[in-house]
Amino acid sequence: MVFTALHRLLGVQPGPITDAMLDEAVAQRIAEQGDLDWKRELPSQPQPKDFIGAFAKDVAAMANSGGGLIVFGVDETDQRASGRFDVGEVSENLEKALRTIALSAITPPVFNLEILRVPSDSHRALAVVVPTSVEVPHLVFRPKDSDFHFAAPVRDGAFTAWLGERQIEQLYRARFGGLADTTAALMGEFTDASRDHATDDRVWMIGVVRPRIAPTAPTPRSEAQAMAVLWRARQILDEVCVPGRNHPSTPLEWASNGSLRKGLRSWLWRLDGDSSYAWIGRTAIHDDGAVVMAMGAKQDSFDYVSDAGNRASACTQFLAGRLEGFVASLGLLAQANAVGRGAFEADVLVGIDWATGGPLLMAHFDEWEGRQSFVGSEPLSHYEPVRTRWLVGADPDTMRQQIRDLALDAVNQGGVTVLQAIRDAPPTDASIASDVE
Repeated sequence: MVFTALHRLLGVQPGPITDAMLDEAVAQRIAEQGDLDWKRELPSQPQPKDFIGAFAKDVAAMANSGGGLIVFGVDETDQRASGRFDVGEVSENLEKALRTIALSAITPPVFNLEILRVPSDSHRALAVVVPTSVEVPHLVFRPKDSDFHFAAPVRDGAFTAWLGERQIEQLYRARFGGLADTTAALMGEFTDASRDHATDDRVWMIGVVRPRIAPTAPTPRSEAQAMAVLWRARQILDEVCVPGRNHPSTPLEWASNGSLRKGLRSWLWRLDGDSSYAWIGRTAIHDDGAVVMAMGAKQDSFDYVSDAGNRASACTQFLAGRLEGFVASLGLLAQANAVGRGAFEADVLVGIDWATGGPLLMAHFDEWEGRQSFVGSEPLSHYEPVRTRWLVGADPDTMRQQIRDLALDAVNQGGVTVLQAIRDAPPTDASIASDVE
């Protein structure tokens, strides 16, 4: 569901861009804005030596100006919508070409374009939603005196202008200052979550998924909607994680045992239990799309002797599959929380905390040997939090790969080199049957 300048100017609620909306824009002679641009025809696909292209300039200008909407299939006169034009069938190859321009002809790339086909019996159109960016200025090659140089286009009302050197310098300063603020906010939430648990003999995993650009007006959720987020994530858990006796449970598998209470612009899922619970802890599901999770897993017990002769009793023992399950639960909750909001970039931070039992020792289950394996593992006196960036609300395959990449980084730190609990591909009938066996 999208809300664009066109919705705002027509007084329409968030939703798809329709043929009727474009007809109404023409009838009202809606004027171009800093965040709305009418285009009669689709851009021709660029030749290999065409380093700029009208599309690259238009997308970069929108991204440098807070985002906006470009509509192909609406004619304009004096910068006002004056007629409709049929852009024809938009092929997957053309859509791919447009995304490629945004990624390869603009520096830094503009990610997460929404390319929306607007069906019509007579006047098909294409709408491109350019997201707000925290990486301004975006630069493109601009021809000048038979040469090319980098330049930063920007929207100036209905027109595109080029920023001067001093203006570009100011944007770079703002970008780096904003990144510092984002990092500080992420670390602050992580630190608060790390403190928000009892000191006991559990191994605690802390994860934060924080939108890089928070919505200006976060949509509050009801208790029923917050519960629906939990159950949406639970329902797709088996598409990402492999159930089975050799893999420890994940926090989401305990969704029915928790309780919800209202928090500050959030809902807090509490999983309070006794020593028999595999997981206890809290997860905050925020109205702005953020998810903050702090979950404690029961320690494991293995027979391990290090090269130095120290026995396992000197270590806090921990199955790496628990960390995999935690990362998967964090990612799927963020994905479920993005439903109805559209895709967005988020900073992600995952760490481990433990209070007793000496250094942390990770193991994975050796299915050939039928026991835990510590090949390559060494006790950790400190776990360095792992940071990455996700596209939340992306297609399921992209989200699964992002979860896999972060989980692998997380267990690699403990010397574990393979993932066992997270699938490398969507399940098939054959793989499901194998899981059951």
